[in-house]
Amino acid sequence: MLHMSKPLRTGTLLRILGVVLSVFLLWLAFRGIAPGEILRSLLRVSPFYLTLALMGNLLLVVFKTLKWRLILGPVKRVSLFNLFSASLIGFASSNLLPAKVGELTKVYAVCKSESLGALPVLGTVALDRVLEGAAMVLVMFFVFASTDVPGWLKSSGLSVSVISLILLPVLYVMASTRLGERFSFLARLKQGFMILRSPASFVSAFLLSILIWCIHALILQFFFLAYGLTLPVWAPILFLVVVNLAIAVPSLPSAVGALEYAGITSLLYMGVDRDLAASLVLLYHFVMSFPVTVLGIVAFLHSGLRLTDVTKDYVQKVRGEA
Repeated sequence: MLHMSKPLRTGTLLRILGVVLSVFLLWLAFRGIAPGEILRSLLRVSPFYLTLALMGNLLLVVFKTLKWRLILGPVKRVSLFNLFSASLIGFASSNLLPAKVGELTKVYAVCKSESLGALPVLGTVALDRVLEGAAMVLVMFFVFASTDVPGWLKSSGLSVSVISLILLPVLYVMASTRLGERFSFLARLKQGFMILRSPASFVSAFLLSILIWCIHALILQFFFLAYGLTLPVWAPILFLVVVNLAIAVPSLPSAVGALEYAGITSLLYMGVDRDLAASLVLLYHFVMSFPVTVLGIVAFLHSGLRLTDVTKDYVQKVRGEA
């Protein structure tokens, strides 16, 4: 009789849960919506604002790459081209592969192109996520101060706030002291936190995190204008907060289902017609995913990496460094 190892069994169960949850959320999001109405809404979209949204998405990737390069600075001054390529590969992986492996793939890509250890780079990715969470806390408070929001959203926002307030000081202490150096794994991982020792660099990275949120909010505003919607200034932020909280759950690649349900729900809360909301969210998901996925595939093919080696080589690198 074959027995699955515990990590493999857990991963399989999470993937099954992700598929079931995605299908269920898709059903919830689109039940009662006429496909013809969605198509009619799409045909009325302004090409001008849609083009601005597409350009904004590419600009978003550039600024995310610049922030990652800044965080990576104490580890090594890496090529901006290699880092941009790795970022695109990560986005493509997240949109095409299960188990949210995008972060793993981009770490692998930059390690191969820049001859870096996996653990320090993984540390920079973890810090990047914490900074994004801290920036989200600020924009959430802006929304909460501007309008009444459901209790569940306030509770979720409070949870993110608490996690960010705990993690940032912990990472700073690890970067500034010898804490964790008895363990080779943590000693290598904490090299990715070293930007926290430089107040100027840390503030720059945090301000870039806020700027990235603002650019993403502007992209949402372009989508609203493309559909002729006039919504409050806090509307794009509310949409992004709800969507970012939702896509953390297990789901199909590209957060299919979770993004649609969260996006449509947030637009309905703002008073947008259900058919129009469904059309806007579908177009938003496509524009934000498809171009970077195509660019990521091109970058992957150009890099000479092999997908079958990503997990195996990455695990070997981590074990070797630990």
